[in-house]
Parts: sequence; C-alpha cells; structure tokens
Amino acid sequence: MSVSSTLANGAARPAATQRATAAFYRVEVSLKRDLPDPEGARALSLLHAAGLSAIKKVRSNKIYAVRGPLTLSHIHQAAKELLCDVVTEDYKILSPQAPASGSRRIRVEVWLKPEVSDPAEDSILLAFTCAGLPKPVSARQGAVCYIEGRVAQAALEKAIGRWLANPLIHRISAAPSA
Repeated sequence: MSVSSTLANGAARPAATQRATAAFYRVEVSLKRDLPDPEGARALSLLHAAGLSAIKKVRSNKIYAVRGPLTLSHIHQAAKELLCDVVTEDYKILSPQAPASGSRRIRVEVWLKPEVSDPAEDSILLAFTCAGLPKPVSARQGAVCYIEGRVAQAALEKAIGRWLANPLIHRISAAPSA
C-alpha cells in the first residue's frame, strides 16, 4: 500500500518522493555489573571531595542520541556492532518515561550543548554507513551517572557543574531514577 501526502495545490504527492521520517533513539551503554567502574569511582571521589559524603555509589555509563531514517532493528544492530563492546558492556534502548519519585538513586545526564560541536558525531555517522546501516541525520554522545545516596538535588547539581561537567559547554539534567 502506498502512502501519499498532499501538495499545496491539493494534488497527491507520490510516496516515493516523500522524505523518510527521522526517528529519534537513545541508547545507553553500561559496563557489565560484575566489572569495576573506574569512571564511577572517579566521580564518587570527586563528589566526596565536594562535600557530598552521603553518596554511597556512582555508576557511569555512555549514552547516544541518534536521529535519522532508522528502525528499531537498525538501532539494535548498531548498538551491538558499533556502540558497545559486547564482551564487557551491555546496552539498552531507552524509552521516554516519567521520572521516578522518592528514589535514593539519581540519574544525571551530561550532554554537550547543541551549539557545541560533538567530536564523536562524525565517527558515529561514518560507522553507521560502513556497517551498511542508513546514515543518521545526527548523532550525539553523552554521559550518564547513577548516583546512590541521600543528597539534596540542588547541592548535587552544583557539585556536578563544578566537578564533573563544564556548564559553559555541557547541559546537565538530574532526576530521581527507579
């Protein structure tokens, strides 16, 4: 079945001339649970140095945002073959969901601001095409930290902005996590 859209003059545009809708996916890549997390240990040490001694554990992950004419199957293939090392890492495709409340675990995402060039983008775009996948329109790489312990969100965000990210170039978001 062919799908068509309507041109300004009311005529139908053939399906073949329509642009593919750019889907948006987020892929989180984490070290396998039984492996030590040196980045998480470093972040924990820096947060303790910032006076947040109630933080008990930090787990650090990578996150990718990919937009383009891609299917969920393409994203799973890319995650397995390009974005993670299946021997030492796991991945999950993230779905939008409401943040948890009342949790002792906080999820912090750190991304380069949109106006800051992401040095990983060109490599990610090239890797998709080299793997025979459709070329994404855009790709970004960020970091995710899961922080466990009781801490005021304002104090945490201040410490992150000083010790783990640069607010001039990074966008930081923190929310309770399940």
